[in-house]
Amino acid sequence: MRSTGYIYPNCLNYIQSQDRRLCRAFLWVIVMSYGFHVRDANEVDIPNLHCLGSALHKASSFSTYEYDAEAILLSMRRAVSGDGGLILKVAVDDKGAISGAILAEIFKPHHSNALFSCDIAFVSLVQRQGVAKSLIREYEHECLKRGVSRIMLGVGLGLNNEAGYQLLNGLGYSESGRMYIK
Repeated sequence: MRSTGYIYPNCLNYIQSQDRRLCRAFLWVIVMSYGFHVRDANEVDIPNLHCLGSALHKASSFSTYEYDAEAILLSMRRAVSGDGGLILKVAVDDKGAISGAILAEIFKPHHSNALFSCDIAFVSLVQRQGVAKSLIREYEHECLKRGVSRIMLGVGLGLNNEAGYQLLNGLGYSESGRMYIK
């Protein structure tokens, strides 16, 4: 399943507690200066990313399907171990808390020898501070380093995400086809 989406604080009621675990909470959208950087994910990030992935699944149109936690954990572990077929980047704030992530797959389509990449999951917990844009730029850079010739990003979790569409259009992506689900 290659489905993606953006989730912002006003539509996902999860935050990181002092011990860096995601907890259900009421969120207030506060606009303020926000310092962060994007880096490769590491083993320490996996528990929080797993919680984030579970929350993303619950908010999506795929929530009626069972969340395969073991498969997701395996993919994240493969990505942080340097598996050439996966990319996992995180945006972290000045205190080290995760504020966004992208997990993507690199593959050869059956019709070509070229390398393609498609995001599996993409989430930003901070709105209008450049987190999503920075994650995408780092993902693009990683794809270029690995010889990827086509990058595909989507918003396919059944979420109405006009901000996500505008961001992708503004970064030079164009809509290509539509997804139909029965």
